[in-house]
Amino acid sequence: MSRLAAEERFLRARRGEVGRWTPPEAHETALTGSPEVVAALEALPAVARIQVYARDRRLYDNHRAQAGAWEHEARAAEMLRGEQTRQLAPAEAVGWLADYGAVFGAAHARRGYLSPRTAPAYRRLQDDAARLIELAADDPTADLRALEEQQAHRRVALPEPPGIVGRIGQTLRRSLPPYRPAPSRDAPGNEAPSIGR
Repeated sequence: MSRLAAEERFLRARRGEVGRWTPPEAHETALTGSPEVVAALEALPAVARIQVYARDRRLYDNHRAQAGAWEHEARAAEMLRGEQTRQLAPAEAVGWLADYGAVFGAAHARRGYLSPRTAPAYRRLQDDAARLIELAADDPTADLRALEEQQAHRRVALPEPPGIVGRIGQTLRRSLPPYRPAPSRDAPGNEAPSIGR
């Protein structure tokens, strides 16, 4: 979810606004290291309150009592790591896949955006999408055939690394129709995808 949100924020920025593109390595390092940062903060006597939020709710809230001890057992890092590694429910997977379709469509529509510089981020998102398509299979509203087809089209729309993999990608590109973004789950009919909800 964090990887997708980073791309969504950047692509949603209007012309003239400061957009912040996050290289995949920087994102992964920050994501992996954030529980340790939270644990270090929670260990500092000067920190009086720690709150950990998911996108839609507060996961953890702890503060120090008058004597300086935490009111509850210090578990901020554990709560954060648990949310970072939580498996999505099938309906959440379907929602994520719809959002990814809209984000990929916006990236594809932006001339030159899908490039060797940004492709690693989208390859990670493609890997995420593959796992979430498996989860979405348990949602009765999911159209798995359409999800797999969208996944295949996105795969060939991405720039390939040089070498044999690149030649395979060129062959696949010739065998599939051109990439067309799936409609956003918020857009009626076949309108162009929108970013965000």
